Amino acid sequence: MMSLKYEFPIGYFTMNDRIEEILKSDEGKVVLDVYFKNFYSHPRFQLLKRMPLGTVCKISSLIPEDERQKISERVNKIKKVDTGILQIRLLNKDNKELANSEGEMAVSLTYESEYASGDRIEITVDKAKFVEIKIDDFVPSAIAFLPKGKFVYTIPFGEDRWAYHFCAFEGFKHYISVKELNDSDLKFRRNLALNPLDQRNSQNVYPHAWANFVSLDAGYFEAKNAIDGVIINDGHGPYPFQSWGSDKRDDAQFKLEFGRKVVVDEVVLYLRFDDIDNHDVNWETGVLEFSDGSALEISMVYTPKGQSFRFEEKTVEWVRLHSLRRTSDEFAALSQIEVYGYERE
Repeated sequence: MMSLKYEFPIGYFTMNDRIEEILKSDEGKVVLDVYFKNFYSHPRFQLLKRMPLGTVCKISSLIPEDERQKISERVNKIKKVDTGILQIRLLNKDNKELANSEGEMAVSLTYESEYASGDRIEITVDKAKFVEIKIDDFVPSAIAFLPKGKFVYTIPFGEDRWAYHFCAFEGFKHYISVKELNDSDLKFRRNLALNPLDQRNSQNVYPHAWANFVSLDAGYFEAKNAIDGVIINDGHGPYPFQSWGSDKRDDAQFKLEFGRKVVVDEVVLYLRFDDIDNHDVNWETGVLEFSDGSALEISMVYTPKGQSFRFEEKTVEWVRLHSLRRTSDEFAALSQIEVYGYERE
């Protein structure tokens, strides 16, 4: 029995690729026709073609090991024209690379050392615009839109870390992953505002939240906290009570940018509800303004529950919350905003 030595060059077909994907390539079809052409019309082949080539070759008694090796070597020479490369790099403040990982469709990186101030994670995507990113074990995964194919995440330190779970970015072992998403992964109604990866100075990654004022200039009062998915709102300050805090400004504005046109039909607001010593009050009225020129005047009440505002579907690139009026001269804040809708086809 010979020892099979399959190789998996990045950007080329391998024995791990599904037969149906290889058949989409003219060169790949030439290779597979030699072994499977007579079975293409067989009902069972409709199932087999969805399986990895290596698996099908292994279970087929018609393809001996030496032929499997030849198949592997031949498909390894066929470039995947439409497949992009995903890359994760970890760099320090001096731009020195500490770790990297590269792959197709999905890639992960484990870094076994403590983070230092100034460290940053650089994610590059060759083809895909939508990816699912897991930046830390204690930060939820996010569906991110990268219009320019590159995203830089600065590891938070000091008080900036107070907006995260106390274990986030701590310790000597860190896990990061990136997964390419396709159209079928995105064809459902969802909260288009959700992005636990957002940072105040984030660029070229969406959704992104912005505000014209942040209480105490503190990380746990930044606009990004209102799209991190944490809806607990019966307190204020560090995690899990981080929020968008605008102090007592009557000219406070909050803007959510999607980075592309999306179809939306509902906004849900979770106002902060810290009623200890009457710390918080609610905004009584406000305006939801949309990039298509439309606006919706809204009324809010003091409740820990999400307050939903539904409207006819509209295609927009951003939504802005402004003209906020409080019921008294106490603090009012936004714990979370959810915007529901679909990707525009």
